[in-house]
Amino acid sequence: MDQMTWVITFQNLGAWLLPWMSLLSTLGTEQFYMLVMPLIFWCVDAGIGLRFALLLFLSGSVNTYFKFLFHAPRPFWVDPRVQALAVETSFGIPSGHAQNAATLWGFGTTLVKQKSLKWLMGLVIVLIGLSRVYLGVHFVSDVVAGWLIGGILLAGFLWLEPHFLSWWRGLRLKAQFFWVMLSSGLILAIGWSITFIYRSWVMPAEWMSVAQSKIGLIRLEPFSLTGLVTIAGTWLGALGGWVICTHHWRDYPTGGTVIQRTLRYVLGVVGIGLFYAGLGLALDQALASWGMDEGSLVGLGLRYLRFVVVGAWVTAGAPWVFKVLGLSSGKGG
Repeated sequence: MDQMTWVITFQNLGAWLLPWMSLLSTLGTEQFYMLVMPLIFWCVDAGIGLRFALLLFLSGSVNTYFKFLFHAPRPFWVDPRVQALAVETSFGIPSGHAQNAATLWGFGTTLVKQKSLKWLMGLVIVLIGLSRVYLGVHFVSDVVAGWLIGGILLAGFLWLEPHFLSWWRGLRLKAQFFWVMLSSGLILAIGWSITFIYRSWVMPAEWMSVAQSKIGLIRLEPFSLTGLVTIAGTWLGALGGWVICTHHWRDYPTGGTVIQRTLRYVLGVVGIGLFYAGLGLALDQALASWGMDEGSLVGLGLRYLRFVVVGAWVTAGAPWVFKVLGLSSGKGG
C-alpha cells in the first residue's frame, strides 16, 4: 500500500478508537512531558529530571530543524479523504511525537531494571507513533523517521554525557552561564538560518485549501519560530537557574516525606500555571495595545522572556520557595 492508503486504512478501523488514540497521542506531547518532568525534578531526583528536560529541548529543536528542511505536508493537508482528527500547523516529517517518544520514553527504559517496564515503555513508543497516523497528521514514513532520529539522538546523548560532564564540572560559574546563554542563542540562530534559506519557498495553495476545508480558518504556519523561541527561552531559564543553584547549594533538595513532595509539586505547578498563563495574558494584551502579534519580532522577544521566567521557576524559583517553606530535605540530584 502507498502512504496515503495506510492513513485511510488506519482511520477506517473505526471511530471507537479515537479517544484511545487521542490519549496515546497526549502521552507524546510536550505539555505532558512538562507536567511529568517537574514531578521528577522536584520530587524524585533533580539530576534525572534535568536530563529528561535536556533531551526534550534537544529533541524539540532537532525536530523543528528537520521539519523546516524537509517542509513536507501532513496527510490531511493533501487528501480530502483524510479526516483531521487532530490539528497541526507545522510541517509533517519527522513526527515530533514519535521522535520525542523514542527519545524520552527510550531514556526511561535505561532507568528501570524490570524487563516488563522496559517492554511497556517500548510499546508506548510504538503506540504513540501509530496514533499519529490514525489521527491523520502523519504518514507512516514521518513516524519511522521520528523514531530513527529520536533513537540516534538518545544514543548520542548517552555516549556524550560522561565526556560532557567531565568538561562541564571543570568550568567556573561564569563560564557555565556563558555556555548556557550561547547555546540558547544557537537554538534560535540555527532555526532562523534555515528559514532564511527557504525564504522564497511558497506553500502550495492546494495544501492550504484542503487543510482549511477541515480546520476552518486556522492558518498553517509551518515556518513559525515560536516553538524554537519557547525552547530557547526555557533552556536559558531552566539551565541558568540550575547553574546558579548548584553553585550555591551543596545539595539540590528532592527528598522529604510524601506530604512534602506532594505539596512541592502542587505549589510548583501552580507557579508554572501563574507564570505561563498570567504572563501570557499580560503580554498578549500588551501586544494587542501596540498593534502587534506574537509572530512579530517584539512578540517573539516577549515570548522568549516569558519562558525564561517559566524555566527559571522550575529549577531555581520553586526550589528556593520550597526551602523557605521547609518543604524540602534529603538527598540532592
